Amino acid sequence: MAIFFIFSHKKLKRYEYYLLLEYSFSAIILCVQYKFTDYFENEVLRKRPYIKKDWCVKVVANPIRVEHQENNRFRFWGTIDELQGRVLRVITLEDKITIHNAFPDRSYKL
Repeated sequence: MAIFFIFSHKKLKRYEYYLLLEYSFSAIILCVQYKFTDYFENEVLRKRPYIKKDWCVKVVANPIRVEHQENNRFRFWGTIDELQGRVLRVITLEDKITIHNAFPDRSYKL
């Protein structure tokens, strides 16, 4: 069983993503701090104001597909219920925790 928690730190421009895994009577907590590039903050959110940061974090944390891209970036795809089940493509830097770009991928076939 896995339970996901997302805490927003808007002033710090990052999200802390907690994954709580339960095994019998013990629990393991994994913490990943997601960051966003200035390009994402200033351009992507301005052009696509309907995109939520927590959607991007959810896609990176639980993708349906991952692909290495040129310039040491990675593509992540995931479905978002709030977008009527459409697929969101999220681009990260090489560390896979700094989110650089995000957009609905109209050409992705489930």
